[in-house]
Amino acid sequence: MFLLLVGCDPSTYYFDTEYLSREVSRIELRYSEIIEKPKRININEGSVPHFSFNDSIVVETLETESKLRFINDINENTFHKIYVCCNRPFNYIVVMYLTSGNFILLSRSKYNEEIFRIVAEFNSNEEFVACLCRIADPHAYERLLSNYFVSYKSFLN
Repeated sequence: MFLLLVGCDPSTYYFDTEYLSREVSRIELRYSEIIEKPKRININEGSVPHFSFNDSIVVETLETESKLRFINDINENTFHKIYVCCNRPFNYIVVMYLTSGNFILLSRSKYNEEIFRIVAEFNSNEEFVACLCRIADPHAYERLLSNYFVSYKSFLN
């Protein structure tokens, strides 16, 4: 007899695409230089990430049709419910602006061969609201960005 048990720890996170389709007003690809040496922080220990629009520039904005396709395709990526993230996003950052004034940002970057990720919500004052999850599949995430952002595709080549 052979018994195979398979599990996933941590749990998988899925975006509510109906909510995002209704609430996301704009999606931008932004770029930020490294402001300070990146480090991993644990939200459960009281640390919070920081983000400022003043530290980044807009590289590209998705048109309405592309925005809706991007939102539908986002769940083709694997995200995990892990509340460890980088202290400040850097390099390419996706920002999804919500009609409430809040925004969700996604970033996965490499620094000295270490990977730093963040998927978090911030309010309109750039204050941290919640860590949503972590990007689990870097290749799928890169494909998503290169499918929708010409600038990111150029960066990979």
